[in-house]
Formats: sequence, C-alpha cells, structure tokens
Amino acid sequence: MYYPNELAHFKITNFKHPDGLLIFKDQPTTTAPEILAKKQVEKRLAQRLLKFCQHTIHGVNHIWEPRTKPAVRIFWCLVVTTALIGCIILYNTVTQRHREGILVTVVESSHLPIHTIRFPAVAVCPLNHVNWMRYHAAETRFLPRYSAKEAKTAFYNLVILLERMTFTRLNHVEEFLKIKKVPRSVRNIELSEVAKFMSLRCDEIFSWCVFDKTQMDCCKIFVPEYTGRGECMVFNSVISKESRIKKVLIKEEDEWSDTLFHILQKNTHNSLMVTPRISETSRNTRHIDPAKRKCLFPVILLHLISNRKI
Repeated sequence: MYYPNELAHFKITNFKHPDGLLIFKDQPTTTAPEILAKKQVEKRLAQRLLKFCQHTIHGVNHIWEPRTKPAVRIFWCLVVTTALIGCIILYNTVTQRHREGILVTVVESSHLPIHTIRFPAVAVCPLNHVNWMRYHAAETRFLPRYSAKEAKTAFYNLVILLERMTFTRLNHVEEFLKIKKVPRSVRNIELSEVAKFMSLRCDEIFSWCVFDKTQMDCCKIFVPEYTGRGECMVFNSVISKESRIKKVLIKEEDEWSDTLFHILQKNTHNSLMVTPRISETSRNTRHIDPAKRKCLFPVILLHLISNRKI
C-alpha cells in the first residue's frame, strides 16, 4: 500500500536560519550517582588542598578556623598576603641578579689568615740597608783578628757601598773589589752574609702591626727576603722551607719589582690596601660580556690576535 503523505519530500518555505540547518544530538544523560561521586571527588581535593595549605603556609590555619574572630582572620590574611608578595619580589630579584651575572670576588679560603693564602706580597724595603750600631760587631766577625788598618778601611768602604746596594746594581761593589789596594781578606768576604748581618731586623723597622682590625706580631707576618731592592721585610711571602734550601736566585733585572712604590717616613702610621693583579675566573663567567667582566680569556685573546688585520 502506498501512502504519499507520510514520506519526506521537498517543500519550498521562506524559513532561513542564520546558522543553517540545526542538527540536535542526543545528550548523554548523567545519573544521580555519577553527579554525587563527582562532587565527593571535588570535595576531597578541596579538603586536601586546604589541609596542605594549613600545614605548609603559616597562618592559613588561622584564616580557615571556624572559631577564629574576624579581626584575627583579617590580620592573618594580611600577613599571608604580605609574605606571598615578599616571596614573589625576592624571587624576581634573585632571578634578575642571576640573569645579569653579577661578578663576585671570592677568597680561596676564609678559614685561614690572608697572609697564608695566595695573594700579592707586600715588601717593606729600607732605603738604608745597614744598621751602623752593629758595625764593630761585624768587624770582629768578618775580619781576621789583628787586621791591618788597610783591611779595616776597605771593610768600612765596603759597608758604605752595601748601605744603598740592591741586587740589580752590584757594579759599584764589583768595581771596588777589583781595586788592587783592597786586601784579600776583604775580597774573600761573602757579601750576602755581611748584608744579612748588617741589615735592619724586623723589630727595628716595625713598632706594631694591625691586620684586618687585629693586632698581630709583625715578625710573624713579615719575613726577610731578597728582592730586587735588596733585603726587605715581606708580608705574605711565597718563601717556604722548601724554597729556602735552594741558594740560587735566577731572575732578570726589575722582574719582580714594580715601578710604583711609596716612600714611608719613620715614626709614621701607614695604611696599605692591596689589589691583586693576577686572579682566577670561574667558567660560568664566560657568558658575561667581556666589557663587564673586564678581562679576556686566553682562547678569546688568541682568536682576536689571529683575526687582527695588519
């Protein structure tokens, strides 16, 4: 049997929807137990989060306590908010400092006095290296008994030359010893022993010493050492027991000496600040701009020299 009124067929209408043909899908029906289970999960998560905050963030327990007074609750809200803002500001500051790469000078070890750490040495060199109060004792020690007047005169002139002698200017002493009138007993004298015996002692140069706001024994931190300017008292010297065994000093003229020096007057109080010339740089400073760290690594320096156009 044929029923044409029950079949779908095209029909011209004036209806036009802006979104076109609307298609309605069947929405899945949610049962009551599922809704209840979802609410229980959300409630448990909220309780655990609240419990975590109460035990981790100080002050949250006072805010969520039901029996807390409103004034106390407002106070702890302000405390917690201020603490969180402070943490955020501190985190941003530390992050910014890390990105900027601020250079910091670190001492090799802070558990030792600085005069035992590798650091630039400071030498105090008297202009006059001879203490004339010990001259007669030097005559008795270095000249033979019953020496002639010529030997004593030659020894006196030799000590005068040692008064302003430096180990880079020995030509005057050499010319004096080549004179034929100088007795053999004076020529055979070991000059280093005479210079050491006649030199000024530590207690004759220093009255008292203060290092790092601590009064110290000058003769423990200053040791005698041969330098380009003669025998000097050196602070933070590299001389050790092992190096004292070697009696040979090999160096060029003015190799260790600096052209910059200060003349200190006697009976004066002098303060000195030491700045190192040689330092070590850690590897994590390579990402910092050379103009900011004020140094070039050897590899970069060789690269610049090789690429330089002459």
